[in-house]
Amino acid sequence: MKKSVKYISIILGVIILGLIYFMFVYKSDLRTDQVKKDPQPIEGRALLMKMGKAHGIENWDSIATYTVAFQDEFFGRMGKNAHPFPSSQMEMILDYIPNTFNGRLSFDDGTQWGLQAWKPYLRQRGGNPVFKKDDDISFWIPTYQYFMELPLRLQSATAVAYAGERVIDGIECTGIFVSWNKYKPQSNVDQYLLWIDKKTHLIHQVEYTVRDVFRFMKARIDYKAYQDFYGLQIATDMPVHSLFGDGLMHRMKINGIQINMVPKEDLLPDQSLPYVEDAKEVLIED
Repeated sequence: MKKSVKYISIILGVIILGLIYFMFVYKSDLRTDQVKKDPQPIEGRALLMKMGKAHGIENWDSIATYTVAFQDEFFGRMGKNAHPFPSSQMEMILDYIPNTFNGRLSFDDGTQWGLQAWKPYLRQRGGNPVFKKDDDISFWIPTYQYFMELPLRLQSATAVAYAGERVIDGIECTGIFVSWNKYKPQSNVDQYLLWIDKKTHLIHQVEYTVRDVFRFMKARIDYKAYQDFYGLQIATDMPVHSLFGDGLMHRMKINGIQINMVPKEDLLPDQSLPYVEDAKEVLIED
């Protein structure tokens, strides 16, 4: 009996250590065999630039702010437990200054979430913004913005590689691996694996890590139903899938985009804060 208890204790200890390692030490790695063996950075950079041009990223330069009629619906246990909203199906208005981390999310009841220079704030209907720490605001506002602006944002990456070729949904795709500092996984730097349509050079699918949540987390987003908005090619249907077998987690949809409807100053309520563009502290690891 004592031996059985001892063996059970050992097994439980090993399981606990394994879980601790997986959750806090292990880092997901999106590098393909092609990236590991022969990254071809020049080819990767050329493909990244071609992808950006296909999406019309130069047109962001003429946009001071943009407003998005947006909806997000969450599915399954993981999706429904992860979202911070009162309902698993939400409609909202998003306002952003492009290529920055300054934005605002407005709910039907008049409540607003905002982010300015990475400082979150909450504004009740008719009230003034109250700046305070809020992990939900700090995560969701830039997340929505980043995926809409992804073809532009990833141009700043410093670790770019050709990732091979793959057929996805019957479409021949070329892979581009994107990160910063280096190819190998880092604790605080995300990796992106883009699969772009070989004919159109538009993004078809993206695998990505979520280091801000857990180092091991990774997911996949499909870019569907492209529409032209002011010269920008933007996917209006973006389902997000877990890469851990949980399937569809949530589905983002864009119902319309308007530009320069909101003055820039409205998205910068605290004039004492510095104006932060596409910058986030990145630590270089050994």
